[in-house]
Amino acid sequence: WIVFTLCSIAPLSIVSGLTFLLLFLAIDKSDEYQLLHFILHCKSAQFVSFGVLGGFWGFLDYVGCITFDDDGRYGCKSILPSPAARFALLFGGWLMQNYTIIASFCMLPGSRQTGRFNLQGCIDFQKTAPTEHAGGHMWRFLLLDLIFFFLCILLYFALALATTHTVLENDWRTVHLFFA
Repeated sequence: WIVFTLCSIAPLSIVSGLTFLLLFLAIDKSDEYQLLHFILHCKSAQFVSFGVLGGFWGFLDYVGCITFDDDGRYGCKSILPSPAARFALLFGGWLMQNYTIIASFCMLPGSRQTGRFNLQGCIDFQKTAPTEHAGGHMWRFLLLDLIFFFLCILLYFALALATTHTVLENDWRTVHLFFA
């Protein structure tokens, strides 16, 4: 469990994406709880790895790129904070993680509750209209997350194509757009 947790928050690498792909392949996709737990685990790991740790790593890369330039010029153009090979792996891992979340989201309507079956009669539970279908109240949040994911992808591609005319090229502006 500790190894999977550490791999899932590995900053700036494809390790996180591969970890969630393995977890996605291992879970029971017909169980509502496992799908929701997987989605929430992925989103919280994204916050830590790409948000907190990734932001700190990117800050240190760019400060080091600008501050420790010996020849007095803006060295970030020639020495990228994140080389293209590492950036392509980072972008691929990020997309893989998001596509497993989207796949889990799409499988949610066909899922069923398996744990509550054992609790029948032991716990009083009143079902309301929003909790009748699989996912319950989480549907609104997941749909909002899905909309913002596609908006961010479209914005990234539009800005990358407008500034550099490429999407995954070895250009500091393209790499900076992803970290921004």
